[in-house]
Amino acid sequence: MRAEGAVTSVAADGSAAVLACQTNRPDAVVLDMMLPKASGFVVMEKIREMPQPPVVVMVTANLGKRHQVYAQDLGVHAYLNKPVSLQRLVATLVKLLEQRDNPGKAPKSAPVAKDAAPATPGPDASRDGGSRGPSGR
Repeated sequence: MRAEGAVTSVAADGSAAVLACQTNRPDAVVLDMMLPKASGFVVMEKIREMPQPPVVVMVTANLGKRHQVYAQDLGVHAYLNKPVSLQRLVATLVKLLEQRDNPGKAPKSAPVAKDAAPATPGPDASRDGGSRGPSGR
C-alpha cells in the first residue's frame, strides 16, 4: 500500500486496531476477520460508532456466507476472500474511496473483480454495539 502512495499504519491485534482507528481517523481500513484479542467483527462494531467511519474492506480466508452477511450488516464496504492480490485490494479501495468522495459519479478506476462483495448495510442492520458474531456467541 505504501508503494501506491498511501500513508499506512499496522495494528498487531484487534484492540490495537480499534485504538488506531479512534486516534488516527483513517480514510480506509483493511481489516482481517481473524485477529488476536478482538475479532474483525468486534473492531468493525467499534469503527461504525465513529462519527465519520472510514471505508472498510474486510479480508478473510473464511468462505462462509454467514460471516459475509454479518460483516455486511456491520457496515463493511467490501468483503474479499484470501488470497487477495495487492492490485485487487488497491483497486477495491480506490473504487470505494472514489464512490465515497464523489457520490452519484461513476468511478474513474477499473471495476473491482466480481467476487469482491460490496457491502451496503440495510436499514435493519444491527446498531446496538453488541459483540456477538455470526455464531451468536
